[in-house]
Amino acid sequence: MQRGWQSKPGDQVVRRPRPEEIRPTILSVPLRATRPHLLNSPFTLLIGLTLLIAIGTGLLLFPFANTNGE
Repeated sequence: MQRGWQSKPGDQVVRRPRPEEIRPTILSVPLRATRPHLLNSPFTLLIGLTLLIAIGTGLLLFPFANTNGE
């Protein structure tokens, strides 16, 4: 009877993973503090457009925006 296995010319060795290599990895992720989604994209766009209109309206009310200068 042979002692152990020995490779012979032409043999292909297939490596089997050890149990610790195939065991699933468990990650613990701490929970983040959630912020209210008040400034989400559509709301931010709406506020920005409203501010732009208000600033433009305010600038058009100044005398230098008038051709008469009044």
